[in-house]
Amino acid sequence: MVKVIAEIGINHNGSIELCKKLMMLAKISGCDYAKIQKRNPDVCVPEKQKSKVKLTPWGTMSYIEYKHKIEFSEEQIQELFEFSKSIDLEFFASV
Repeated sequence: MVKVIAEIGINHNGSIELCKKLMMLAKISGCDYAKIQKRNPDVCVPEKQKSKVKLTPWGTMSYIEYKHKIEFSEEQIQELFEFSKSIDLEFFASV
């Protein structure tokens, strides 16, 4: 049996509402799963990269600030998990 995963990744830009919309689109499109990415920017961003300036949807900021801004908290992930159950869509995160 084939299962289809919608790769939301970080395309939500840290917005719960946008992530929910992407999850709903995945469900409507026939996907079985929706997947986001969860990281600890302090660990995964190389030291040389942390202070680099990046143009973001919220203006110019350091790369590490940007990475922190797009990460969901545990509470937000729980909210997304509950939402996924309400629309009968499996939900998980890759780390």
